[in-house]
Amino acid sequence: MLRQRPDVDGDRIGVIGTSMGGNTTIYGIPDCQPIRAALLVQPTHLGVFMANFARRELGPLGRAIARVSTPLFHLVGAPPLSAHDLVAAARRLGDTVVRYVQGTGDPWGTVEDVKAMAGEPPRCKSVCLYPSTDRYGGYLYLETDSAQVVSFFAQHLMKARGGDPGAV
Repeated sequence: MLRQRPDVDGDRIGVIGTSMGGNTTIYGIPDCQPIRAALLVQPTHLGVFMANFARRELGPLGRAIARVSTPLFHLVGAPPLSAHDLVAAARRLGDTVVRYVQGTGDPWGTVEDVKAMAGEPPRCKSVCLYPSTDRYGGYLYLETDSAQVVSFFAQHLMKARGGDPGAV
């Protein structure tokens, strides 16, 4: 849709995704290239998210409800949670420059998962660990470090125009 607009340079598109929006971004970028830069705040492995969400939000019944959710997903035609592999999906991001942000206190995601998504050289992407004490603390990165967010996109979207600062 953006590439069809006359006021958008289709070679200089970036995206921000938070939480499951980060997951959606990881799965969607390969089909929407070129996406020059992506900022993914607290994407999470679905199995980790569901287990921790259920335990924290649903209390003692959470674990049982989480076990029942897999057959329910199957009944509505969704793939099982085990079929979702963000690490494998992240390998398909191609030339998109990705910055992952993970709150250190996020109980529904893990620093290890985000580091695995970022991968190893040669496809290494940057990981920013943001000090937080809860699930939502990492989202504050967008507000408290907005200059870094703008700088990240300016740097990587500007490259699409040959480094012309006036093109940002």
